[in-house]
Amino acid sequence: MTPAKSNSKVIVLEGLPGTGKTSIISTLRKEINVVDGIVLKSENITNGGEIFFLENDREKIKQGKMSDGLTLIDRGYPSTLAHNYSRLFFDQKRDYFQLLETFVKYKKLQKNIPDVYIHIEIDVETSIMRKKRKANPNDIWTIEKYLKVIKNYYEFHFRFLEPDIKIIKINGLLPLPNIINEIRNYLKI
Repeated sequence: MTPAKSNSKVIVLEGLPGTGKTSIISTLRKEINVVDGIVLKSENITNGGEIFFLENDREKIKQGKMSDGLTLIDRGYPSTLAHNYSRLFFDQKRDYFQLLETFVKYKKLQKNIPDVYIHIEIDVETSIMRKKRKANPNDIWTIEKYLKVIKNYYEFHFRFLEPDIKIIKINGLLPLPNIINEIRNYLKI
């Protein structure tokens, strides 16, 4: 296995839908390395189901650690765990516990852990308004009650699950160019 590059720094962009993550990544892609979306192929799933998304998060971070310089990643462990926690909370779907156990193993190994989180913060009502999507029972990112749990879960995650990782909080109600400039200033790009 190729070791992480000594000058690599992985930054994970987190936040509710409608915070501008896609636009931020699109803009900064020209300036720094970006890893986004699904990077694993379905044949790379070791346990199937929701664990695929956690493994995909790990792979995105791994790719960033193998790159030179800065890598910005669209969503990571907090979003995957928050999504599944909200499903546990409302639907009694039990994948969360398996995901949490797997995540804790990753943390203990100190492998494929990001260097920094940038959390773009907005309220749930703004998230729903900006995305202009109708509530869809198959997409919890569109349902207010789920988004409220997810928003609260982010705080729990950063405080208790990864308190050792630096978190930069940015007001997502700022105009998008201001948010991008704050990120550029932090990253020194």
